[in-house]
Amino acid sequence: MNKDFEGVKKDLPTQSFAKDLVCFIVFGSSVVNANMGKVSDDVDICIVVNNRKADLHQISEFIFTNFKNPILEYIFKMK
Repeated sequence: MNKDFEGVKKDLPTQSFAKDLVCFIVFGSSVVNANMGKVSDDVDICIVVNNRKADLHQISEFIFTNFKNPILEYIFKMK
């Protein structure tokens, strides 16, 4: 997971949709190693988007390309 996350941290700011992101949160067993040393089967990700015009397809494509078995949730920032 760490290797994947380091690559994403580097690539994310260069993406065309980066301007629409408020927050990118990776959480769950893939981060806290709740599986007692076992490699996690998925990655839990929450993305906070600052407007409803954001290209969610493009964001999802980026996530599914960079993480194995992501579980993805979107939250829209209220104004």
